[in-house]
Amino acid sequence: MRSLVRLRAVVTLVTVAVVAAACGSDSSGPRVNFPTIGGSYTGTITYQMSGDPQLTAPLVPGIAISMGDPDGNGNFSGSFAFNSGFTGNGTVVGQFSSDGSSINWLQFGDANEPLFFVSSFLAINYPNCNFQGALFSLDANGGFDGSGNLNLDGQYTGIRCAIDNAGDSDVTQMAVALASFNPQPIQGVAKPLGLHSALRGGVQRVR
Repeated sequence: MRSLVRLRAVVTLVTVAVVAAACGSDSSGPRVNFPTIGGSYTGTITYQMSGDPQLTAPLVPGIAISMGDPDGNGNFSGSFAFNSGFTGNGTVVGQFSSDGSSINWLQFGDANEPLFFVSSFLAINYPNCNFQGALFSLDANGGFDGSGNLNLDGQYTGIRCAIDNAGDSDVTQMAVALASFNPQPIQGVAKPLGLHSALRGGVQRVR
């Protein structure tokens, strides 16, 4: 009889312990598994100026990107370098939204500049153009597709380019498109994404 009473007491204690553990896990909230994006990407980035026929031939540097996976808060970073006869490099910085469904791109190029702004590259290839005061907007669709592809594109507007030796200039715009692929993404959470890329405020101004 004593052994039966003792057994009931032990079962009761185990039940209380399990309930307490369950309550503790609920209080921490759901944990987001951010998409796996880390690895080495290769591809092209196309700069296509509008307006003056002398400037409209597209420039298509090859690009190599090295990227890390997001941390527990969705932050990630990386770097890139142009090749195929072009020079230029930059840093990549971004953050996933709290639910892992979209990306806020903070930097893709020079620090404190809009995305795809690489001053050394632009100065060499567009020496007659002034990008100060230009605006850049990132297209709404793009990002990582969950299969190793990273695609982004956007538009610069308000670029002022000299058209003659008299100091006359014309205002034009330039489209930029990145298409890159990572054949061996770092193993982790695999799921189809179809992400939308987002900029804070939607538009960035070149300083």
